[in-house]
Amino acid sequence: MAESCGYPHRVTRCDDGEYRWAYEVDMSTRGATFGGMVKVCTVISLAILAVCAFISAEMMLMALLVGAGIVGLPALLWALLYRGKAARQTMRFGMNEERIHIPGLYRNENTSFRDIRSVTVRRSRNLIELRTVTLTLIQVFAPGEDYAFVREFILGHVPPTAELFEEA
Repeated sequence: MAESCGYPHRVTRCDDGEYRWAYEVDMSTRGATFGGMVKVCTVISLAILAVCAFISAEMMLMALLVGAGIVGLPALLWALLYRGKAARQTMRFGMNEERIHIPGLYRNENTSFRDIRSVTVRRSRNLIELRTVTLTLIQVFAPGEDYAFVREFILGHVPPTAELFEEA
């Protein structure tokens, strides 16, 4: 991988023919951890509410308040602790005719396009999710102005048998 081009914030074709770019991801709300935490807290709150609904109306009111606290307090703490630069990660992406690679803070992926079995396009998040034959999830973020190009490049290089899912 030639360093002549680095990782600019726009998708750029480098001298070696590879497209490269960097994208800053807000991990405080995009990560699976935040969504999972909110879902668990919501399920616990609904379970308490259901149990209290059978006891009495006063217990139902108490359950609503407790439920709001169970969901709201962890979300508030998460937002206070992880909002800002500490929760941002700059991911670097590269792709050529054969492969896509992602150097990140926690892991590096170097995947052949022929190993992709499904593509999920999430335009509202500037995200394209790729699933491989081994069910590895690869998240490719692209800047808004370059998103269409990255999407078309990926779709033009995955196998024709790969499933495509489009979300807003």
